[in-house]
Order: sequence, then structure tokens, then C-alpha cells
Amino acid sequence: MEQIRKMIRDGILSGDDLLDLSSYNANLFTYIHLKLPSDFHGHLSPMQEKILDSFYNPANRYKELLLVLGRKSGKSLLSSIILLYEVYKMLTLIKDPHDWYNVPSKKMIFFQLLASNREQAKDISFGYIRSFAATSRYLNSMITNQTNESMNFEKDLCVQVYNASARSVRGETTAAIIYDEIAHWIFEKSNLSSESIYKACQPNLQALKHEGRSDGKSILISTPAGRSGLFYELFRTGKPEFISEEHTQEAGEQPWRACWQMPT
Repeated sequence: MEQIRKMIRDGILSGDDLLDLSSYNANLFTYIHLKLPSDFHGHLSPMQEKILDSFYNPANRYKELLLVLGRKSGKSLLSSIILLYEVYKMLTLIKDPHDWYNVPSKKMIFFQLLASNREQAKDISFGYIRSFAATSRYLNSMITNQTNESMNFEKDLCVQVYNASARSVRGETTAAIIYDEIAHWIFEKSNLSSESIYKACQPNLQALKHEGRSDGKSILISTPAGRSGLFYELFRTGKPEFISEEHTQEAGEQPWRACWQMPT
């Protein structure tokens, strides 16, 4: 993003250039198309920008983003931006997603938002998504229908809120998933456990493949909850982009997952 800012200052990039590039840069998409809440002073923090630049750097080939962040750190806002950016890319870069990914025509392509507390997900993360879409000239023009728990866009794309249950989420054709406050979900071996839900959801992301490669993304966000459970297991084996504690022995075993850990 700093390089783009320099090119703007030097007069290298025009307004039309920035609009075209916004499909390829998550930070640029945010600044051009989204009106951020006033408490964020209209812009992301340098660390939030760094997270987006790192996650979408093609050289990293990340498929999953894990954020261990304190309360009021902006993790719900950041994950909501990522989900809408994935919607925006499919709207602008792919003429016919069904043909591109070889899925049946008119089959809904989902962008899932999962939380153990459905009302909390609707009030916070989905609240951001609805607000961003409503105040974005481009995204608002692409909305075809919306309810308290879903927002449909052209090309049969749908952002949907789900209760965290392995039964409710299994089998959907999915482009991106947010696991909201997953470290605090129930850990017992059941359809409500974080492990069961994660294992049920991840195959959904394999449905959208082009030339043998899946474009699905998953974003796991949570405040810390100790050194146990699925969230911690995923954290200790992912690639540590920025963490505030000593690396685990298994760090980097799953390099397609970027891990960030910060206080508020």
C-alpha cells in the first residue's frame, strides 16, 4: 500500500488506474469502495494494512488467516473487509463464476459467517458488511436481495450468517468462511465443537476450483483462550507472520496459514 501511495503522490496513478487496481489489492479496495466507521478515523491502521498486504501477496500463497487479537482490536472489521473483498473480486474479475469454477448454473456461491452466537455475528461482523455494502456505490448496485441474516449479490453470490453447527454448514459451495471468536466455541466432540465445524466446513472451500487449484479462503478470528483446542492447534502449526510469544516447535508446518498475534 505504501508503494501505491507513493505512485499517487508522484502522479503515476490516475483515478481510473486506482479503480482498476482495486480488484487486485485489498487495501486499495477498502479505501476506494468502503466507508469505514468514524472510530477508525476513516482508515485502517498500519498493522491492519500489513495483514491484508501479506495475506494477499501471491508469493505467500496463503489460504487461511488466523488472527489472535485482543478485544476492540478491529478483527471483526478486518475479517468483514476480507469477506467483501472476496465478493468484489468475483463480481469484477470473473465474468461467469459458475463457468469459471465448473459448478451448476444458478447454484448459489456462499461467503459464510459462522459464530456460536448468531445474534452477535449479526450485530457485529454482519453489521459491518451490511453498512459497507449499503454505503459503497458499486457494491450497493450489485445487491439483489437482503434479509437480517443474508445478503445476495449478482452472479448468485450470497453472504450468509450461520449458527456454528457442523450439520448446518456442511455441503455448501463456498468461496470464503469467517470463523468468529472460534477459540470460545464448545470443545466437546459434537456437532457444536470447533473441531467438528471446522472439519465440516473446510471441504466446502474445495468446490470452487479453477485449473485444479482452489481459490477458497478461511479467516479464523478470536481473542485468546489458552493453549488448548482447535484454534491453538492451528495457531502453533501455521506460519508466524507476527506473534508476541516464542515460536512453537511446529511453527510453519502448515505454511498456507498466516498467523498473527497481537494485544488490543
